[in-house]
Parts: sequence; C-alpha cells; structure tokens
Amino acid sequence: MTKISGKMTLTFNPEKYKEVLIKYQPKLIKTEAENEQALAIIEELMHKKHRSPEETELYQLLIILVEKFEQEYYLSGETAREHPNFFCSASILLANNHLAR
Repeated sequence: MTKISGKMTLTFNPEKYKEVLIKYQPKLIKTEAENEQALAIIEELMHKKHRSPEETELYQLLIILVEKFEQEYYLSGETAREHPNFFCSASILLANNHLAR
C-alpha cells in the first residue's frame, strides 16, 4: 500500500499478479465451455468484497476475452441470425454489478 495525501492506496504487485495468473490461467477463449468458465471467474471476482488490484486486472482482462469471443462467435454468419438481440454476457454482468451498487 502507498499513502497518498492521507489516504491508503493499493498498489499493483507483479509477484501477486503472477500468482493470480497461475491460479486462473487466462487464455484466448475458443469454445462455449471456455467462455462459460471465464464468465464464472468474472462473476466470482465481481462479487468479491475486497478485490486486489491484481484480481481487478484479471477481471478486466477476462471481460475483454469474453467480449472478443462472443462478438466473433455470436455475431458471425449464421450465428448472428440465430441471436439477433445479442448482448455480451460479460457486459451484462458488469452492468448488473454497477446497478446493484
């Protein structure tokens, strides 16, 4: 932690981030099963009361990976016609989290 103008601010710790990455092992999402797994981690981190800066970094990374997969998977060719009202699952989770606060 760093003290800035009387307030304690959490600082990003690369060693802790390595531990978070080893625990969750994020990667490009290529299947619906991997997407569901990433969404479960996002939801777990979203509801964590005291999320560390390293966990927040992973949370944001996973949201980007889910959005990329879902845009490519659901919004390409035939799949787009099957899901005309598609909204990214991660974006919905994020929006719901902000509304709940």
